[in-house]
Amino acid sequence: MRNPVKSALGAVFLIAVLLFASGCFRISADELYSLPQASEEYILLQQELNNILSTGAVYSPPISGSNRQSVQLVDIDGDGENEVLAFIRASGDKPLKIYVIDQTDGEIFQADIIEGEGTAFERVRYADLDGDGSLEVIVGRQMSSALSYLSIYSMKGGVHSHLGSVEYAEFTAVEVGGRSMLVVLRHASAEQPGEAEAYSLTADGEMVRTTTQLTKGLQTFARVQSGKLRGSVPALFVEGADSANKTVTDILILTENGIDNIMESAAPTNETMRDLAIYSSDINKDGYMEVPLPRELNSQSDAKHYAIDWVAYEMTGERYDVFTTYHNRSDGWYFILPKEWMEHLGVRRDDSVPGERTIIFSHVDKESGDWTDFLRIYTLSGDNKYKRATINGRFRLAPEEDAIYCAEIVDASVHGITVSEAAVRESFRPIYSDWSA
Repeated sequence: MRNPVKSALGAVFLIAVLLFASGCFRISADELYSLPQASEEYILLQQELNNILSTGAVYSPPISGSNRQSVQLVDIDGDGENEVLAFIRASGDKPLKIYVIDQTDGEIFQADIIEGEGTAFERVRYADLDGDGSLEVIVGRQMSSALSYLSIYSMKGGVHSHLGSVEYAEFTAVEVGGRSMLVVLRHASAEQPGEAEAYSLTADGEMVRTTTQLTKGLQTFARVQSGKLRGSVPALFVEGADSANKTVTDILILTENGIDNIMESAAPTNETMRDLAIYSSDINKDGYMEVPLPRELNSQSDAKHYAIDWVAYEMTGERYDVFTTYHNRSDGWYFILPKEWMEHLGVRRDDSVPGERTIIFSHVDKESGDWTDFLRIYTLSGDNKYKRATINGRFRLAPEEDAIYCAEIVDASVHGITVSEAAVRESFRPIYSDWSA
């Protein structure tokens, strides 16, 4: 499929074709004269797409995943030039069609059509499963609201060949040793736990499949993330809920030998099981994923507050403590908790002052039950937030567009707990992205 074209289809193609496809192209005759002339390649490509649509077909972009365009530019054969893939729904027994459009010597033509059954394209991924530099096309199709199938296609020689199809609940591709591995997840059935399957291709085109079980009772998939364990081992973090709505993390390691769930042998239950729907993250930005394990703190109300222990894993299943945090999701920040605070720590919230939301950290005497406050962290909003940030004893932590974060040390030393302004600044972190949902 190697050819000298396609780069000329770049920016003009991406903007104009998507505008035409969405029906939002609006321009007057005078404005038209002021536009640069479209290239001949673009005009020929648009004619080819119009010919496809003139049969009654319509654009049908994938509804999930990162590749959701109706028309996509992808360098499938690894020659440095993009091919054009148009996602179409038509009539017939195989209504879902992917038109592969190519160009040779100035002529644009349909190089291939990939057809399949289903009601919609669910998602599409492009991955080099055999490490030869060309991409396989992995297409997920919805068969019904409860059933989806993916198909794997090799595109060698410019024409697709079907390598296999399988039912799935989720799928993704992970880089392992210079090539990609396709990982397919399936829900549990009445007979057996859910499964994860890894697929790769050998140099001679043979499909290699390995399987591992997911945690028994895992019923839904809330988040699937690729990351690395300590030692830079590629892994997939599969997180979801069981029948009791407890969140569970399965860690699937991916090597040249296939896939393995390091949590499968955890006894008697998966140690990551937790009541909070919070998910794994590289919380300390060291390049390795950490799993959150919450524990409830002392509180003076029905509202629960948690410390979150973040732990990293090796491929053997051995775990390492990273640090412990208190996360205030509603106000957009978290705080790294010193170890010496933990045994007697209590937390409560005070929203009694308008425009001032306060988290109060206290020492709790286990025998008397007395609470001694030592630190307050404020989230300030409203017209007078800057004035309230300068109240005696308060110091600024981090500015936000709509709020100001500041703190106040109530007692710098209480029952073995010491607090300093420098330590508070160092431990405070704004939450810049959604860490939980």
